[in-house]
Amino acid sequence: MNKIIEILKNNQSGQVLILALALMGLGGLMIAPMLSLMGTGLEAGVTAEEKLDEIYACDAGVQDAIWILNNFNEPGSISWEYLDLIGDTYNYSDPVIGRNLPNVNGMDVNVYIENIDLMDGWPVYRVRSWVGGTIVDNSTIIDAFITTKWFDYTGITEHVVTSQSLYEIDDKVDVDPPDPYPTDPNGARDNYNGPWPHPEDLIAWYSRDIEDITPYAGEYGSMPNPEDTIEIQKVPPIPPPDIPIRDLDTLYHEGNLEIVNKGSKDLELRLHGTVYVTETLLIGTTNQDMRLDLNGNTIFVVSDSVGSQPALEVGGKCTLTGSGCLIAVGDIKFQPKMDASPNDYILVLSIIGTTTMFPSGTFYGTLAGSVHVDVKSGENPQLYWNGPPPDLNFPGYTGGAGMVWGVHSWSYWTTG
Repeated sequence: MNKIIEILKNNQSGQVLILALALMGLGGLMIAPMLSLMGTGLEAGVTAEEKLDEIYACDAGVQDAIWILNNFNEPGSISWEYLDLIGDTYNYSDPVIGRNLPNVNGMDVNVYIENIDLMDGWPVYRVRSWVGGTIVDNSTIIDAFITTKWFDYTGITEHVVTSQSLYEIDDKVDVDPPDPYPTDPNGARDNYNGPWPHPEDLIAWYSRDIEDITPYAGEYGSMPNPEDTIEIQKVPPIPPPDIPIRDLDTLYHEGNLEIVNKGSKDLELRLHGTVYVTETLLIGTTNQDMRLDLNGNTIFVVSDSVGSQPALEVGGKCTLTGSGCLIAVGDIKFQPKMDASPNDYILVLSIIGTTTMFPSGTFYGTLAGSVHVDVKSGENPQLYWNGPPPDLNFPGYTGGAGMVWGVHSWSYWTTG
């Protein structure tokens, strides 16, 4: 090639044509294998996507099996006796007691559960989930080993403030007990080193409350994004209009959510189940004043948002009453007015972030955070601790230490 170019330098006549023909010939030699390589890459990409869809479908089968283990003897599940002893098995394809999974990613999924061992007195289950009615060549398979997971986080609730790091309380805030831990066993405590939940623990715990709950689709919202809003005045019972209380059952929402009052002042929303939100949640930050009665229930926010946009914000337009839990994975900004009695107890917990409170009125309960707990001054601020009720929906209460079945380990493989 160097010699050709040198000749062309010495005799420039027709050099463009000759060089163009040479490059065209070289290109012709390269194009065919390049197109073949591109085709192979596209085929590999399609195959990888198909396998990924199969893995997701098999994982859905494992999650369904975990639901069965967590809900023995409940409607839609099976009896404990089918898997009580080592060696017992349950196959979804059993013609008598089998279970049909809905079509997942366009595929049929089958699941097989086997009681294979004991660990700390509790069964260990192997769950095998695969695509298709039988395991054949090129089947994608997940094997998961399911064991018990015990949660007891009652130690967090034994203090008026509990922080894994530091806390700060404004001098204007009246705190009871006034002395910190360990001077008072229920006093504010920093550097708490007792059991602390991982986000996955409480996701597993509160997911049980929303099984079979259809995600909220905006029944009580308005345009342009009704699915992201709950307007209290639209929550039943609506007639007659002078009823000041609206009742909200268990709610599951995928995405951001805002709860507001755009109706008469001081309408009250009373909870009758867990409120589970996957992204950020705003309550009473705008519009008319409102009341929120936890009524012994829990608000759980999966978002890990921190900083300028907290995962959970309860604003100054909200007056809070009743006992219950407000828990978020990320930061919590908590500045409602309080209308509580000494019989009430509220746990406000940020799992990985900061809890910031601006108390107005008397708060009875526990403020807890992983990074920091900051109690600023509001109007007539009082922060009091009293004992949590025995039926608090938090691991360690409601009948003892919380237990759920969860994945200990898992692997996937392909036949053929």
